[in-house]
Amino acid sequence: TQFKRLWQYIVTRTAKPRVARKLVDGKYVKYILYPQLGEKARNNGHCVYSLDFEVTPHQLRHTYITNLIHSSVDPKTVQYLAGHESSKITMDIYAKVKYNQPDQVVKAMGSAFSQWDAMWA
Repeated sequence: TQFKRLWQYIVTRTAKPRVARKLVDGKYVKYILYPQLGEKARNNGHCVYSLDFEVTPHQLRHTYITNLIHSSVDPKTVQYLAGHESSKITMDIYAKVKYNQPDQVVKAMGSAFSQWDAMWA
């Protein structure tokens, strides 16, 4: 599935120690590989270690749903894609992400007050 491909893409690019095996005298020997951020994978030149933190499936899910909401996808559609029982559950969890943006509130208030000042000047 698409999620499995995405997950594999992320896991292979995480710069964390991993157990690897190599063939020595006809036997496989385990060793620990310590990839460095920005380094190419030894067995795949197209793969560059570009993540220096752990990623969980839940973080991917949360990011996906948050991006849907930021893209103004209909809440019922987001609810369906998230597998929530109701759109209320979806919006209770994720709406704060979209609507809790203090910098935009301050900007809007500044604009409102400048219009107020212009009106009374």
